[in-house]
Amino acid sequence: MQLSFSKFLQPSFPQKSVLSLSNAIVGASVLSMAYCFQQCGIILATLLIIISALITSYSCKILIASAQTTNSTTYEYLGLRAMGRSMKLIVELSSIGLLFGSIVAYQMIIGDLGSVVVSQAFNITNSPLIRALVMLILTCTVSFPISLSERFDHLTPISIQSILFYFLFGIYTFAQLWLNSKKISFNMNKLVYWRWSGLFISLPIVSLSFSCQTMLFVVFSELSESTSHAMNDIIDLSVILVGFIYFISGLFGYLAFFSIYEFIPGNIMQIFPKNLFQQIFLWGFILNCTTGIPFMVNPTRGSLFTLWNDQKQQSLFGERHIMPRRLFIIFTGIVVFLPTFIAIC
Repeated sequence: MQLSFSKFLQPSFPQKSVLSLSNAIVGASVLSMAYCFQQCGIILATLLIIISALITSYSCKILIASAQTTNSTTYEYLGLRAMGRSMKLIVELSSIGLLFGSIVAYQMIIGDLGSVVVSQAFNITNSPLIRALVMLILTCTVSFPISLSERFDHLTPISIQSILFYFLFGIYTFAQLWLNSKKISFNMNKLVYWRWSGLFISLPIVSLSFSCQTMLFVVFSELSESTSHAMNDIIDLSVILVGFIYFISGLFGYLAFFSIYEFIPGNIMQIFPKNLFQQIFLWGFILNCTTGIPFMVNPTRGSLFTLWNDQKQQSLFGERHIMPRRLFIIFTGIVVFLPTFIAIC
């Protein structure tokens, strides 16, 4: 990765695109980083984050270079022009399947965390009904309206608050480490630096936590100067930013609890002290997942449209097609509400 951070501060640099792509990458995986550090050890987990970041950056740059070579504006059209209609169909179905599954996972996190928070706040018994109501209310009032935005850069305020929240979570884990160090003496003999047995457990979590290829073309198409050089800088900075968030959250989370718990769960919030700060961060993760769904809706909707467009036998090699507003709303509703109902069931 070659990146001049001074370039990021220049007025002409598309900071909005960096924030949008960073927010599209980072997500609830940050809760599992401490678990990965415990499973792999500090050194191996750190290397895993670095290698995953490098592979992500390299693969994204290959996609952008290929898109410019073939004059493609979407992932689907790149597959079409590279290997024909069969590859376009594979890309569409793969993207839809991956993103649909991700939205379902986000909705399940929203339901599981939200039902716990609501039941504690109102002192009522948690139930599947509360879980379903939390998902439906947040979907109807937050996820769906935001998903009706046609551009990623319109969601910049959401990206800013999300990135700031994840940095605050890293600071919170460090504060927990500092507080625990005051209360107990750390058993350094229990500290794990390298554990091969945890590699294949953590590899899927860490590698998928950097996944952003399906969102890449949405960000690229919105650049005022769509050059591979500018996009490469955006990719590098976004991956570095997210990698740093994962590193501090995982390292501090692991160091804070390795002497206390034999097993750190995949959701580290389960072992944080039950206090006001935990409730605030639980709500923060719920809202971040809720506002993160629109970032997955955009490319999913695009894949559905190119799939529908192909079925209508319209030209696929011309300029980028504009989605009719009615179809835009229909596809948005399908992408938002179908995974919600799947998560409820």
